[in-house]
Amino acid sequence: MWDTFFYILGICTFVHYLYSQLWSPILICLSHLKDLLLPMLKKSLTEKYGNWAVVTGSTDGMGKSYAKHLALKGFNIVLISRSEEKLKAVKKEIESEAGVEVRYIVADFTQNFEIYDKIAKQLEDIPVGILANNVGLSRSTPGSFDEHSEKLIWDMILVNVTATMLMTKIVLPGMKQRGKGAIVNISSLSVFAPLIHNAGVYAACKKCVSSVTKVLQWELMEYKNIDVQLIEPSFVDTNMVSFSQDIKNHSLTCSSDEWAKSVIDLLGRTNTTKGHFKHALTSFIFSPMPETLRMLLIYWHAQSFDYKKS
Repeated sequence: MWDTFFYILGICTFVHYLYSQLWSPILICLSHLKDLLLPMLKKSLTEKYGNWAVVTGSTDGMGKSYAKHLALKGFNIVLISRSEEKLKAVKKEIESEAGVEVRYIVADFTQNFEIYDKIAKQLEDIPVGILANNVGLSRSTPGSFDEHSEKLIWDMILVNVTATMLMTKIVLPGMKQRGKGAIVNISSLSVFAPLIHNAGVYAACKKCVSSVTKVLQWELMEYKNIDVQLIEPSFVDTNMVSFSQDIKNHSLTCSSDEWAKSVIDLLGRTNTTKGHFKHALTSFIFSPMPETLRMLLIYWHAQSFDYKKS
């Protein structure tokens, strides 16, 4: 009797694993097949969501690439970041490459709630079709939890968690009123296996982002034309991994442009994704392992990286 029970339990566990890892890629393939066979039914992203996209943390790395590739799809862009000098440069670059209208808002997400009043006022006349909550903050170099300053921990919560929630609160009423839109929340694969001595606080913040996004997906199910997408990427070659040349050059690390192009193609096709094939492969390898084993393997592997602890 017990042999049969554990045999069935094993089969169920394996089937659940295959479903959780393969169902999203299958849906993507079916969606692409539908676009190939029935191209006249395919809607552009601007037709589906509107003409304006807002991207936070958009002057470097993933945010800049995401904004640029949305612009190449025909979206007008609102860039939000803290450096006006960088915002002006990215604005000029995107306008030159894509020929769309680009605006920017200077906002430091480590500041108090007043910045959100300022952002809301500047977005009043803009029908936001896509909000990409990309802005993020982590340690610049590895270090244990007690080496995080109180200011850094507080800033990481404000940037990685509070910004995502309050930016969503600003644009969501307008999306509901128009009956269309997309909220894209960028979490991290570190929620499955935080990198010891580097990503503990960061992973905790991103776990919160993943949780809130899943709740939003359920709450907005009645709004058929409002999509909420959760992205859980692994390493992308940006300033956030600049502390390690080995991570930047790792075979499972992709460039920000590769990542952005891939993940934008998945918008509206799947509500949860790793965003890029390399990151999906990483998840497929590590997901069936117990969390403790995942953390140990990543920790041991990270010891060979060339980074310096601060």
